[in-house]
Amino acid sequence: MLFEVCVGMYFPVMGMMKGKIVPESCRSTLYNFFRVPLNLIVVLCLLFDIPVRFGFLMTAAMLGSCVYLLRKIDSDAIEGNSKKEALSGEATELKHTSKSALQQGSASETDEMKQVIGMDLDEGDELTARPE
Repeated sequence: MLFEVCVGMYFPVMGMMKGKIVPESCRSTLYNFFRVPLNLIVVLCLLFDIPVRFGFLMTAAMLGSCVYLLRKIDSDAIEGNSKKEALSGEATELKHTSKSALQQGSASETDEMKQVIGMDLDEGDELTARPE
């Protein structure tokens, strides 16, 4: 009975998670990329009479490699986010430094500074990129 409940909950929950994670625009393509290796594994298992013990061993090895790769991807994503946050912080600091330097200088110094950093100072508080 517990097995039936778990299986009954698994498919709706996985469908909901996949719907949130995988973008609609590439969902069918991505799912088909996963079906090809899965079907290949099934056909190979049926063609070569693989013992059950070896089948479970290979399944465990594939699952272990997937866990390793997911952890590797996740750690790379976390490092990438921290690098983006650091760059964002540096850009914000540069923006405030440039703005204060522009406001303190004379008109000619301000124009020269705008040309050097390639940005225009609007009436508001932010520096915006000059259109090319």
